[in-house]
Amino acid sequence: EADYTQGIFQSIGFKEFHKYLILSPEERETAEGKKLLLEGLEAMKARTCRYSKKQMRWIQNRFLQSPGRQVPPLYSLDSTDPPRWQELVYDPAVNILEAVIQ
Repeated sequence: EADYTQGIFQSIGFKEFHKYLILSPEERETAEGKKLLLEGLEAMKARTCRYSKKQMRWIQNRFLQSPGRQVPPLYSLDSTDPPRWQELVYDPAVNILEAVIQ
């Protein structure tokens, strides 16, 4: 039995897929195995979403809402719309770098 409180086992995905991963290859092909796989996928998506929100809160609290702190300048770029990557991420990043270089 894996100890999901230490090492690599703390990574997102191990705990969520535990019931599926302990099945034999034959059991994974059954309806129950496929159900456990889908449950693992949904649990992993939910945990990833919670972790992402936690990271965003930390960044917001640590860097963006502390005007008196001695932190380097930070720039927020929205990468949530991949088709608009050039417009929303690349071009603003290039403009920031050019301003820093000058």
